[in-house]
Amino acid sequence: MDAPAVLVHIPHYLDMIKNEKAWQEGDRNGITVFKNEDISVVITMLEKNAKLEDVQMKGYASLYILKGKINMQAGEDQKQAEAGDLMIFHPCIIYSIEAIEESSFVLTHYYNEEDRGEIF
Repeated sequence: MDAPAVLVHIPHYLDMIKNEKAWQEGDRNGITVFKNEDISVVITMLEKNAKLEDVQMKGYASLYILKGKINMQAGEDQKQAEAGDLMIFHPCIIYSIEAIEESSFVLTHYYNEEDRGEIF
């Protein structure tokens, strides 16, 4: 998954996610499309009302919403985001995400030198 240039055809991975058992039998699924010692990129889909609760990562993270609408809570801060929005999370922040409707997003986690390999 690491090369001088990596092409990620997102529609292909969204189709893969929908065809996997985890999606067909559950309310979420994701596929890691790139990972090395500095960064990981995961495409995730959530069905309506699905929740990712108490997520915490060392290093910065960004979440780009491809489709749908979500509620995000980080501490006392609550935001609603929709397709085309980008959210940035500071290191070690605990956050939760709830899909208001079926949603998909790209989550990118950036590792710091001192926290490589460590995800809470």
